[in-house]
Amino acid sequence: MKWIKSPWTISLGTAVFSMFLAMIYDYLIKNPFLSTIIEVVKWVSNKIILILNYEIKVWWILCAILAIVIVIVFINLKRGKIIKPDFYNYRKDTLKDWTWTWDWQYDSKSRKWDIINLIVRCPSCDTPMYNIYNGYYFDFKCPRCDYNTKTNNVDIRNDVKIIIKSNIEKKIYKK
Repeated sequence: MKWIKSPWTISLGTAVFSMFLAMIYDYLIKNPFLSTIIEVVKWVSNKIILILNYEIKVWWILCAILAIVIVIVFINLKRGKIIKPDFYNYRKDTLKDWTWTWDWQYDSKSRKWDIINLIVRCPSCDTPMYNIYNGYYFDFKCPRCDYNTKTNNVDIRNDVKIIIKSNIEKKIYKK
């Protein structure tokens, strides 16, 4: 029964139904068979011939082409330009007793700004720390001063992203 809702079925069914109504109309007013349809086809073809035979100046065509090119170039320039939001420089904050840094990246499909390169900083020397996940907790380790700590929060990075986005919504971030 999917074929009933198909666009092809609907369009062809409408055309057949229109022809059927035209045949009934011709029969009721005692016109020759399909004369109404023939008249409509003649009228449409005459209008098409009239449009095709219209005298067009070459400069009209050139102006139309130039206008279309200008519009296309303007749309492409505007689409490619990304306006940076107010929070774009908000890239560092202390959250969950840690200093975090991150970057922003614009996702053109979802039209949203995403947090990328979320890094925890060493509290001793402010060096980016790397994290090791062993299945139960994150182990943060500083490559410079060998500072080492564990957190029992498995989703600490997701928690920090949520807090950053919440700070932006509430406008309580450092500009």
